[in-house]
Amino acid sequence: MTIQVFHTLGVPPETLALFDYVLGLGLLLIGIEIVWRHRAPPQPNEAGNRRSPSGSAWALSALFGALWLLWVANAIAIFWLVIFVVGLPAAVGITQRSSFTSSVRRSPKMHQRMFQAFSRSAWSGACV
Repeated sequence: MTIQVFHTLGVPPETLALFDYVLGLGLLLIGIEIVWRHRAPPQPNEAGNRRSPSGSAWALSALFGALWLLWVANAIAIFWLVIFVVGLPAAVGITQRSSFTSSVRRSPKMHQRMFQAFSRSAWSGACV
């Protein structure tokens, strides 16, 4: 069910906007919860002390908050630009680490060519 269904039922636009923002805030909180719950375990640094990787969690939380604010401010063009500028390189990196890792042992050159082709096509699609 979407918010537009409530419009056809006669719900006032102000109530729809409030409901829309509350649902968006719920999605923001779910995203932040996922980021903080699935952190990597602390890694030892050069001195041997265990250092928590919370810097990336804070950065992702700030990014999600900024995206929510852009959405609330109705800056949709900037919203999508930020998603592509930040999300596309992250998606390429995750894809490289997850799906091609096992093929590296068998054929490193094939892996490299496949990754380059994927990266170029993804960036070309984003630029268009």
